[in-house]
Amino acid sequence: MAEQELDFVSGGVVVQYKRRAARQDRRHLVVMFAGIRPLDSYEFDGRASRDSQAHWLWLKDKFDGQHAYYLCRNLDFGIERAVIALIDGELERLGLTRSQCTLAGFSKGGFAALYLGIKYGFRNIVASAPQVYVGTHTRTNRPKIFAHLSGGGGDREQVLLDSLVPDAVAADQETDRNIYLFSSPQDQFHQAQIVPALPMFAKYANFNYIETDSDLVNEHTDVTRYNVPLILATLYALADNVAPRYGTVRNGNRLDPATVGQVLLRQQERGDAVANLTSGRLSGSVFFPEGVGFLRGHAVRRWEDLAATLVLAGNGTRHEFRLGGNRDAGIGFRYFEDAFCDYRLAAFSSPKKAGIDLGALPPDTYCLQLQLAAPDRTVEVPLRSDTGIGSESQLGGRLFRFRADGGRAVLDIRPVLGAAPGEACFRLRSCSTRGPLLHLAGDFAVRGVEILHRQAARYYLVLHGTAGVHSFELAPAARRGEPDPFGDGLSDYSWAGFGTRRDAGVDLSALAPGTYDAAVSLSCAGGLYTLPAGRSVQITASGSGVTAAVRQPGPESVLFRAGLGRLRPAVLRQRAFRRPARRS
Repeated sequence: MAEQELDFVSGGVVVQYKRRAARQDRRHLVVMFAGIRPLDSYEFDGRASRDSQAHWLWLKDKFDGQHAYYLCRNLDFGIERAVIALIDGELERLGLTRSQCTLAGFSKGGFAALYLGIKYGFRNIVASAPQVYVGTHTRTNRPKIFAHLSGGGGDREQVLLDSLVPDAVAADQETDRNIYLFSSPQDQFHQAQIVPALPMFAKYANFNYIETDSDLVNEHTDVTRYNVPLILATLYALADNVAPRYGTVRNGNRLDPATVGQVLLRQQERGDAVANLTSGRLSGSVFFPEGVGFLRGHAVRRWEDLAATLVLAGNGTRHEFRLGGNRDAGIGFRYFEDAFCDYRLAAFSSPKKAGIDLGALPPDTYCLQLQLAAPDRTVEVPLRSDTGIGSESQLGGRLFRFRADGGRAVLDIRPVLGAAPGEACFRLRSCSTRGPLLHLAGDFAVRGVEILHRQAARYYLVLHGTAGVHSFELAPAARRGEPDPFGDGLSDYSWAGFGTRRDAGVDLSALAPGTYDAAVSLSCAGGLYTLPAGRSVQITASGSGVTAAVRQPGPESVLFRAGLGRLRPAVLRQRAFRRPARRS
């Protein structure tokens, strides 16, 4: 079942949440509390939890524009009461009890799982790197959150918040609980938050403490990252109402420093480099690349340890753009090979993530490469993407397209006027103006270029006049059309249609007065195809503003004179031989 995003209101408090139904016959609810993340996000709601068979309930910690630890604002614990009311309502809806429910969370979310789970009698609790003494932690490390929780309080409020978990444990008469607490001495909060709290949990019959000692765990966020497999195994078992018993155990492995040094030295001697694009977005002519780049075996702990430059290699041309560095403590974990190396500053993006303007580059197809300069060496390697990414935009009559996969990364810049297709179905269904706004909608399919869904293709309005070429992005069709207008049998062109967003039209007020011939370009599957729309647009400026008017083009249309695929109207009618059926 698909996830549903909803709001729950109780006592004037709005709790934002989403839920997913169980699969097969599972009778268990997992409630996931979020750690310190962007306010409008959930925790563990992606690939990690996708295969779980249980019911899931994810809760945002967003209350009055700030994190609240699912507790309170100004020491008003209405938030806590609303959260419990939501969970109890879900259990009632599903016909479950608190014994068939697991409260889980990491860091801040781990506190909520421990505190609410113990205070309100939930049988199963999974907490990774939790804060236990939330007053001390927030006042020291998150003062804005402490002020939000305490109403700008001081020592007395800190003591009150610190006592929440210990008081809940002391008052709890039910010791038959399954509690799983993950931590590590390498967590910078471990000594203050975990060590003093461990003795009080010993009263529970199935209290499990997993302490991680690994080269891969070096700070707070590493604890959960490292233990995801064991956390998932625990949650999956609890989803079958089977409670594992680990006791007090230690996991993880460490290599002796001499062995680590030998491994990293061999990597340095090989000279291998990682150059992986994790995202690449285009907006107009501005490119926003992000990724990871480093030389294997060379730690990147300081900004001066590595400098990254984006290189665009074209046909006999070369363009270099200095990149900015970003911090990501998980890089050494994700790119681990034989021994841990700290690459935490090896993430890159455009400087200050402001983008790189490619508007001055000539039309060409550019291969993207990454130059990595360490103090003792400089290498240049092709950029790739482990996941396969792409983006596309237009500006000033030019089309900017970016694609990256496991083999290469390519940026293509070309005029938005493309080639005439060998065989196409084209129909302009509507074309109208209102003031400076031009609306048009229709169908445009090219034989052999399937368009299986709304995002498979991009359409552009191209206006060509004496003042130059201007382009505007069009919206994909709002409804499915005829799947096979060419009669190919297996082909699918269901979404080969275009329009303007909400039929509002595109704004032509920035165009110089004059007459422009209209065309539509289709960008799909690496190809770019253009056909005349059979209309001209007259732009007129007056004291009352700019207006656009549509008319039939003359026999000496600029587009036809420019040799747009060498298509005269009679040839166009031949090639656009079959009109798609009306969209339903």
